[in-house]
Amino acid sequence: MGTENGLDTKTEEEYALLTAVCAGDSRALEQLLAKYEPLIRSAVSSLMASCPTAVEFEVRSEASYAFYRAALSFDRSQTHLTFGLYAKICMRNHLISRFLRPKAARDPLSLDDLSRSGDVQELFSGALSEMPGDRLTEDESVRMLYQKIREILSPFELSVFHLWSEGYSASEIALHLERTEKSVSNALARSLAKLRRTL
Repeated sequence: MGTENGLDTKTEEEYALLTAVCAGDSRALEQLLAKYEPLIRSAVSSLMASCPTAVEFEVRSEASYAFYRAALSFDRSQTHLTFGLYAKICMRNHLISRFLRPKAARDPLSLDDLSRSGDVQELFSGALSEMPGDRLTEDESVRMLYQKIREILSPFELSVFHLWSEGYSASEIALHLERTEKSVSNALARSLAKLRRTL
């Protein structure tokens, strides 16, 4: 159900929580963390699979910290990027930087190099950088990527992709969208194939 400012009730409630988190409300942060528990759990599991020597408690702490930083930095005035996808990108990049990237500085790749290599994840490196210029570059990269995703995927595929990127399983997505698990799995497979071909 839409509202007068164009946001649905669910999004308005989430934005109210984000605003409260920015104001220092710890209960709002607890609610937001509980809501996005599947996303955080997925980020931790993914890192643990890539780095079996990491300590799970430490990985979870770092993921929660990155999630909190994402809540503080998310631009609620824009409408083209969901908080869940933004938080997933921020957590993933922070965990990669913290646990997987070598400590030595790497030569940055240009956008042309990235597009030729198809290594889209590099667009989001340094997601939590404190430098304002880096933040603007990252925000623009995210906008460009999300715009491309919206152009490529059908509305149903985009809905499935959003929920999947927030850490929900195919069965949970099927329940949420009132579709069969098979149609959700097929839509996700099509979406990922389209994105691999195009990006």
